[in-house]
Amino acid sequence: MAPRELKDREHRLLELVGLRLSHLGFTPELRRQRFVRNVSAGKHLVHLSFIEHPDDFDTTVDIGLRLDSVEAQIKELRGPEGKMTIGAELGNLSVVKGQRRYRVTRDTALESVATEVASAVRGEAEPIFSKYTDMREVMDALIKEDPLALILSPLRDRRWAVTLAIASQLKDRGAFDRAIATQTQSPMKSQSPTPEVFERFRDNVRHVSGW
Repeated sequence: MAPRELKDREHRLLELVGLRLSHLGFTPELRRQRFVRNVSAGKHLVHLSFIEHPDDFDTTVDIGLRLDSVEAQIKELRGPEGKMTIGAELGNLSVVKGQRRYRVTRDTALESVATEVASAVRGEAEPIFSKYTDMREVMDALIKEDPLALILSPLRDRRWAVTLAIASQLKDRGAFDRAIATQTQSPMKSQSPTPEVFERFRDNVRHVSGW
């Protein structure tokens, strides 16, 4: 498949997925290969990634969820604007864990692939969006520091900051103390070049909350 044909088919697939996801309230942002839905708590996002080969390409589906109040509180740790609070490749959140790829060749019917992608969003992503739009569910998932927590939020300092921010917003001193205890005992090292930024954030949350 020539490079131009490859790009054309990728673009067409994005258009077809966008048409199907529009029925779920998502707005396409094709240049960014994503579809966004605004909700009262923030945003839901579906993103397509393309893995290109000489004669075909694979597509994966990533999802993300942004909680605006949490992102506002952790802005010093946030990084690029528009950061999602949690997110993952959809296959890694399914019952059978592992990256899921949709193969597209010159002969593949793009309508069928688009329908498969939309069905995965409807059947698998929507329950995740529904669950984790509740910030307590996000906190309860991340505070465990288990494999699911690392899938949802791989960067340690950011994951820990989200947990503390939600505990403070919920005024849940017990959850805050559990999070601190878990973080203190964790063998994981900071992946941030400035771990002191997280430490300052943690101490500030404790001070402002009166804990």
